[in-house]
Amino acid sequence: MKHATRSGQGAIALLLVVLGTLLQGTAAEPNPDLGINLRIAATSTIATAAKDMKTTFDDLDAYNTPLVNDYPAMVKIKTGITNITIGIAAGGMALADQVLYLTQNNSNNVNAAFAPVFASIVSFRNLLQTGLTVPMAAISSQSNITRDKLNINFRDLVTRLNTLNSTMEALRAGLAAARTASVTSPPLNTNLLNKFVFPYHYTDVKDALLAIKATIGSTTNIARELIDNIKDADDFITTASDAALSEMDTVTLTDQSFEGELINIGASINVAVTDMVDQLYIPQTEILTTSKSMLESISTYNSSFKPTLITLNTTLNNAYNFEGLFTNYTVTLNRSIASTASIDNLFKQEFCPVILAQIRSLLASGPYATFCYKKYSDLLTNQFSITSYDQVECKDIEQTRLYTLQQMT
Repeated sequence: MKHATRSGQGAIALLLVVLGTLLQGTAAEPNPDLGINLRIAATSTIATAAKDMKTTFDDLDAYNTPLVNDYPAMVKIKTGITNITIGIAAGGMALADQVLYLTQNNSNNVNAAFAPVFASIVSFRNLLQTGLTVPMAAISSQSNITRDKLNINFRDLVTRLNTLNSTMEALRAGLAAARTASVTSPPLNTNLLNKFVFPYHYTDVKDALLAIKATIGSTTNIARELIDNIKDADDFITTASDAALSEMDTVTLTDQSFEGELINIGASINVAVTDMVDQLYIPQTEILTTSKSMLESISTYNSSFKPTLITLNTTLNNAYNFEGLFTNYTVTLNRSIASTASIDNLFKQEFCPVILAQIRSLLASGPYATFCYKKYSDLLTNQFSITSYDQVECKDIEQTRLYTLQQMT
């Protein structure tokens, strides 16, 4: 019984040894990596760096905001920065995808596996050097400061891409040499690979990818600053437009009310003065009419008396022409008190240039653009209400004077 037990234990031990051998063989089965038939642990660090870089490029593409107003200069520069971020994001994510594909490549052909990565580097570099001329011109039209920042950033990116290209080439050369050596030597293994590829090769590639990621972070900051300023400019245009339109409505209503009062007061004064003139002059004109034939028979009528009567008649007619007098008064008044048209011109001639200067400052993204906007935008907008208030006050005062004139008559 004991012997049978020992035999059973031996069989179990033998089974465990066989299973262990099978499992060891399965674990040691090569998994293609970086274009060679061998799993390389350091590849995971390259893949992680590529994923991080891709995420950063994706963030650059995602940072955008719609515009409410269609001010041409603002739309132009917004289109320019959007096209730049979209182009760079697309180029960067394409490069990241090729690096990720390389880390999983099972072609067992090192040169062919690396070729798409090198092609993506060249394509991305060409984009940065010559492919963004049109959107950069749009940026330059309003913002030389942002243009200069982007040019510096693009040069840094090109330098980082050149570094990535060099480190990738060094890694490729080492892997290719190891693959070539394995043809005449024992099958490719870690020991043979380590003769041609050293840990710093993987680290250099990883660091190059992370350096690109960091530089793209600067690109995102430049784009974010400009887009934030564009958004402020868009909001400012909306606020200023709403304020101007609101005050124009107030001025229009005041003008209509004032003109109505001018008509009413003029008519009232006309009636009052006409009554006084009628009471004073009608009896005299009746006497003159009755005595006209007698006057005309006087020998000196044509030479002396007729001119006097004509002058009197003209004077009386002018006294009755209050409508004409008030028409002239109204014209003179509107020259001295701001009318709707004059307020409109004031907005255009005085405030619009200042508003445009504020918008251009934001689009230029200078070092003090945001500070000036936050400090002065409300003051600029308030000028509309201050101006219309002054205009309304002037007309209220003049209307009071007209009421006094009406009461005197």
